[in-house]
Amino acid sequence: MSALLTVRQVLAAQSQLPQLSLEVANDLFQSTWLASHVRLVELMADTGVDLPLFLAYALTRNPADDFRVEEWLPNTEFRAVAPDDLDRLIAQALSDMHEEETRSNDVLADALIRLSTNGAQSIHEIAAKPDYRRPYSPYEYGPTYQTFWIDAGRFYFLEVHHES
Repeated sequence: MSALLTVRQVLAAQSQLPQLSLEVANDLFQSTWLASHVRLVELMADTGVDLPLFLAYALTRNPADDFRVEEWLPNTEFRAVAPDDLDRLIAQALSDMHEEETRSNDVLADALIRLSTNGAQSIHEIAAKPDYRRPYSPYEYGPTYQTFWIDAGRFYFLEVHHES
């Protein structure tokens, strides 16, 4: 687990959520196929909001979750990942968004295309603890890929959820 952030810090930050304004965060969402989706949350630089509060916001304001954050986040850990892994997740998100049956969210697609991992720091995924106690994601079914990172003073959270 990274010294940068802990699950406990994120859960504690939930009590401070009312102070986070949507004026400083972009929260973009697109359903893909069935109940699958792509979501990108970006917090602008120099807002005074710290990473635990940002992540608490991103996880609590989920428009499609089956479980409350308190139910699943304690069963996870934050694992450092390489920039190449983040590049692959971004590519997967774009691929999912451009499937035939889906009407693309151009704002989200453009935001994903503009992301660069060249300056990305502290890239972490939210992953199930080794004992795999359920729930370990916000959803009852399907794999969910959740990654957060810092780039040029901005915080990012990307989630790709596949229902089936």
